[in-house]
Amino acid sequence: MNFFKRNRITRLIACMIVLLGLGVSPAPAQTEPVRQANTEVELIPQFLSLARGQEFWVGVRFTPDPGWHTYWRNPGDSGLPSSVDWQFPPGFTVEEVVWPRPHRILAGPLVTFGYDSETFLLFRIRSPTDVFPTDEVPLTAGVKWLTCQEICIPGTANFSWTLAVSDANPAPNPRFLEYHKKHRDQYPFHEDVNAIQAYDRGPVWEIVYKPSQFVPGMEQVQFYPYEADIVDYQAVHEFTVRDGVYSVRIKKAETADEGSIRRLEGLLVFDKEGYPPLRPVRIDVALEKSEMEFGSRPITGLSSLWGAMVFAFIGGLILNLMPCVLPVLSIKVLSLVEKSKHGDDKIFGSGVMFTFGVVVSFWILAGVMLGLRFAGQQIGWGFQFQSPYFIVFMAVLFFCLALNLFGLFEIGTGLTRVKASDNSFMNGVLATIVATPCTAPFMGSAIGYVLTKPPVYTVIVFTALGFGMAAPYLLLTKYPRFLRAVPKPGPWMAHLKQFLGFVLMAVVVWLCWVLSLQNGALSVILLMGGLLILGLGCWVYAVSRKGPLMLIVAALISLAGLYTGYLAAATPEAAAEEGIVWEPYDEEKLLAYLKTDRPVFLDFTAAWCLSCQVNDRTVFQDKRVAARFRELDVIAVKADWTNHDPKITRAVNGYGKNSIPFYVLYPRDKVKEYMMLPELITPGIVLNALDKYAVDP
Repeated sequence: MNFFKRNRITRLIACMIVLLGLGVSPAPAQTEPVRQANTEVELIPQFLSLARGQEFWVGVRFTPDPGWHTYWRNPGDSGLPSSVDWQFPPGFTVEEVVWPRPHRILAGPLVTFGYDSETFLLFRIRSPTDVFPTDEVPLTAGVKWLTCQEICIPGTANFSWTLAVSDANPAPNPRFLEYHKKHRDQYPFHEDVNAIQAYDRGPVWEIVYKPSQFVPGMEQVQFYPYEADIVDYQAVHEFTVRDGVYSVRIKKAETADEGSIRRLEGLLVFDKEGYPPLRPVRIDVALEKSEMEFGSRPITGLSSLWGAMVFAFIGGLILNLMPCVLPVLSIKVLSLVEKSKHGDDKIFGSGVMFTFGVVVSFWILAGVMLGLRFAGQQIGWGFQFQSPYFIVFMAVLFFCLALNLFGLFEIGTGLTRVKASDNSFMNGVLATIVATPCTAPFMGSAIGYVLTKPPVYTVIVFTALGFGMAAPYLLLTKYPRFLRAVPKPGPWMAHLKQFLGFVLMAVVVWLCWVLSLQNGALSVILLMGGLLILGLGCWVYAVSRKGPLMLIVAALISLAGLYTGYLAAATPEAAAEEGIVWEPYDEEKLLAYLKTDRPVFLDFTAAWCLSCQVNDRTVFQDKRVAARFRELDVIAVKADWTNHDPKITRAVNGYGKNSIPFYVLYPRDKVKEYMMLPELITPGIVLNALDKYAVDP
């Protein structure tokens, strides 16, 4: 190791001597490109003239020969950074230097930071206000650089030019525009200060970064410090991603003077090019002394816990209107009408127990989600519907409830007949179970808020969600006079129950379709056969004394339904020739799509998500929407979350979400940020978004 340290010092001294020795005879002043030291260098101003008090940029282009490289502002273990010595008239100032992103260059045990291809170094200059239109301003720049391969060669060049001062807007320099456009993705951008935190954690520095624009498929982030000798250049950074938050742990250098280091300054450079963010991130943040692990102080989207609670409560209210919940709660309201004869106090007790059942069920659901997350699983709302076993359970449950509503059998202590507070509690549990495949507006933001929060935040938000869902029923039991709007009990109630039984049967059909997408048609046949046997058992239980004829009729009808189900599962759906052509979600392909000048539309969906399927039928199969997708040449990407997919789950969390549906539209002009559409969309919402974000810039 001592040899390498001596070797590093020897190289630095040699470079300095060469620079001093050869730098005394610079190239003559000029504006044309200079070729020297195996590098072509050119100075290119932004404008062809100058306005008083104007800010303007000057770019310096370095193009080393193949196999050679120049150096970044912190060259690492060896090398020297490029520099420019400006000679201006009084009043001109250089206000900023912007270095493109570097990369690591390995030379034995040494690690250097630099460029082995063309770079465009930018200088922001401000002119004074006391120059006049008749003036001509002379500007001179002395450029020095070091080009290395196995040996290092210093280079110098002087550039001079004159800019005329004009009152009119100065004309842009086409050559500057050409190179700036070519290299603009290499320049760092300043992220929101609240999105970045830095910690001193003993032997390492840790940077915690919540990007405003999520990059799917990120595997590594490299930190390039502005200050030399504070990090171990040879050590590999420890990089983790959790819920859309990046953590980079950087080993400290043995020579780092920790007592004097108060801030971390440098660049975060991502290993994959993509959008967003495509460019490196400028880091300039105060260090906090902390031994706490990553995630203890996360950065999130919603500004407060109160806001998340309000969103969760509203989402719970709307959840009652979802097709998976409405039939069960309608039956509950009917039971209240029957029970109103027994007194208000008894009704309110039923409402309290129903609310308790809902809230406890949401607590259990939150606990299961937290437990799985702590075990390393990436999950979100409705995760249980990714399991075929749960799909089968739900199909059996809805099938039995439907038979009960048809009057085939009666269960005195059943979930749909409220005769005691205990049954109201179980009804709340049932309502929560059937609500899980649905996502209401506001729910996604509320659940996304707790992605990186401590567990207590998750429990609080899920509690608010449960109270929101139970609130209408609780209010009806507290103020039963509102039940007077419901017609008096009579035969119509039996007819309504039977109608709701058909609604539940439709849910069973939908669950069979979901299962077919997960496990194929054979699993649907087995499920339908099991339901047939179960239904026959219930029927035998109810009419066993009415003779065998009814059993034969039921069997024939069931066989006909089974054959119809088989045909539906075995016949693939014909693709609409004029519909939207969806590409399946793939991280690598998505990154490639985001580098094009075509708009990109992401649809995060699942077969078990009713809201997703409603949006698909009413919006994406709309002829106007499909035609607009074709006209604008939109790349449509479908992220199907029907089965558990860690990559899609990572993408969902990365966008700050924990539930579906949600939709992301990337504009044609990738400089702009993407647009998040609401959970429930209409053709008009999508068309307006396309017109705003997907048209030519």
